[in-house]
Amino acid sequence: MKIMLKLVFLALIALSVMSCPPGLTDYVFEAKFQQGIIPSTGYNGCVDTYISTGAMNNVYDTCSTMIIGNSGGNWYRAVLYFNLTSIPAEATVVKAYLTLTVQYYYGAGITARAYALSTYWWPQTSGCGVDYGFSIDPRWSGPWSTMGGDLSRPMSQTEVVSIPSLKRTLTLDLDPSIVQIWVSRGITADGTQSNSGLLIRAEYELTSGDYCTFYSSNNVTNIDYRPVLTVYYKFSF
Repeated sequence: MKIMLKLVFLALIALSVMSCPPGLTDYVFEAKFQQGIIPSTGYNGCVDTYISTGAMNNVYDTCSTMIIGNSGGNWYRAVLYFNLTSIPAEATVVKAYLTLTVQYYYGAGITARAYALSTYWWPQTSGCGVDYGFSIDPRWSGPWSTMGGDLSRPMSQTEVVSIPSLKRTLTLDLDPSIVQIWVSRGITADGTQSNSGLLIRAEYELTSGDYCTFYSSNNVTNIDYRPVLTVYYKFSF
């Protein structure tokens, strides 16, 4: 009976299955998440912002863009979260990637990498460049155990952003084992919350003038440019 129910469930969700990416076989399901667009216009599970050494206690959760790199001697890093609870907890994640749309880049280009955050954060103070009011507000000074965010768990290889006319998007292939923890809603090995989102930083932050801006989930001018998280998953019987 249990196997039968799973088969019925798979038959139902198969209606929304998209084509598999190269290298993946059949019976792999695709789920995309983009604020106000995918999986539906009612999806509001993306939260993103950025943090900066230039104003260590400021929050930027309503800004229409995110920044990474070094501008004017100040370091900037992007912070994002996606609610993935619509993916069944028993699913097995086989691939995941994050796509950001570049607004502008400055300097010689940016080499970016994603890191899994292990500290719970959530914007409580609404604004774009305002002083924080709550301990869990994301800013450079906290709530991380180390200022600037948790960098102990890299979850992507590096990708280069340069010449916007030739490369308008930044796509980061994410570690499926970490996304698996997000989907399974379990607890990580160090006992921290399963899905605390991710941080994106430039790998070389010392060069002033090398920075890049991306459209955030708050962008209302071009909503198709909002961040997109794509997850491919399957079921084991």
